[in-house]
Amino acid sequence: MIYEDGYTSSWRLTLVDELSWTDESDLGHVASASVTRSVDSDAPSIDSANVELSSTAPAVGSYVRLWMDARANGELVRVPIVTGRVTPSTAERMGALRTKSDVAIESVLKTAGDEKVDEGWYAPAGADGASMAASLLRKVVDAPVSIAAGARPALAENVVAGSDSVLTIAWALVGDTWEIVTTGLGEVVLRPRSTTPDATVGDAMLCTKLTEGTEDDGTLKLDYTREWSDQIGVGTCVRIAGDGGAWRVVSQRITCGCGATVAETVRSM
Repeated sequence: MIYEDGYTSSWRLTLVDELSWTDESDLGHVASASVTRSVDSDAPSIDSANVELSSTAPAVGSYVRLWMDARANGELVRVPIVTGRVTPSTAERMGALRTKSDVAIESVLKTAGDEKVDEGWYAPAGADGASMAASLLRKVVDAPVSIAAGARPALAENVVAGSDSVLTIAWALVGDTWEIVTTGLGEVVLRPRSTTPDATVGDAMLCTKLTEGTEDDGTLKLDYTREWSDQIGVGTCVRIAGDGGAWRVVSQRITCGCGATVAETVRSM
């Protein structure tokens, strides 16, 4: 579907079965939703979401999936936007009563960020870092964990855990040329980091003008708002219309309403 040509959309939240990782039941119509994703040079992709349901919210601790059903010219495309675990909202943690329709969702990687690796855990130089990272993640993450095809780099040096989280060690194990991301279905994927553009943010996709800035390390960054694209997520290498360079998507804020609008930040590569 070419989203910039126009489409209509509806939104729904489903309950996810933890064993099969498939939709178990439909929780109802979504009145509004926002999803935030980010990734930087030394941390995996982390996402979170806030959803307002037209019905009673699911129990804290359950896994849910946000879907966009997009329609245009008789075509229906069902897009998984985010999958995660229901968690108490900020207001609830401060003692407020839960609003029955308010759903706060945390990343499937949250447990890997909370759990610690045994101090002194050791991975020798030359080992297959991606396989070791996937093995660590599978022990603490409920979501499916997979390794993408591609030559897996051997560890250049020993990796020794201090008081580090599983997520921190997993990121160290995959090295600078790989990354850890989550899909809309909530799957954790270890994959080679792209260095050539996989998609183009064209003029027709842009909703706002580009705003340019400079990071502390001297790299350029651009901020803009665009229409939805199935091809672009955090970590994706993109080309910007009118610019010949390569940019890496480092953060997104997806607002769900009449379609999906994405406020995005990219960094020069």
